[in-house]
Amino acid sequence: MKRIHINKGFFLLILTVLILMLLQVLCIGCGSGDSSEPESNSAPKTSTPTKSAHGETVWDVEWSTLTGSGEWGAPIGNMQFPATFNYDWSDGDLYGGYSDYVGFTATSQINVQRDASSFVSFHVGSDDAIRLYVDNNLVLDDWAKHDYRTKNATVSLAPGFHSLRIRYYEWTADAQVMFSCDYDVLDW
Repeated sequence: MKRIHINKGFFLLILTVLILMLLQVLCIGCGSGDSSEPESNSAPKTSTPTKSAHGETVWDVEWSTLTGSGEWGAPIGNMQFPATFNYDWSDGDLYGGYSDYVGFTATSQINVQRDASSFVSFHVGSDDAIRLYVDNNLVLDDWAKHDYRTKNATVSLAPGFHSLRIRYYEWTADAQVMFSCDYDVLDW
């Protein structure tokens, strides 16, 4: 009898897909059945702004898997991003060995230190989907599978702290995500 040798990475990929499919079958009727945002749209906490050890604004990032139907799956880990970022993973691993069917929710804060309400410019780029919320209001929506592209928005904000939230997912193939905004609101 011949022995069949299977690449460990391939075996783990097949096993992961089978487990996700099983979880999806067991959870029929649990979710809405579409690829919309998860039920929780609560704003990030605003009492303690997140800063790095060097006093710089950072993003708190929670990574999650995606099911084959596009629903958010299990959390897989946490990390931090700098205030502005541009990650081009191409077709490599994004986080925890995942290169496809993975995404994150990132939260941060900005501080508008201007004398009166003023306009703040935000810029995002993604391959695949991205959404940007300011004070829990959706201001940039590019929630679809697509090649890398950028979107911009200008929002009027009063002086003071404002919460930011990014939702991002990578479906398959190349992956990239970018965020930037007016620098003066990041330096506080």
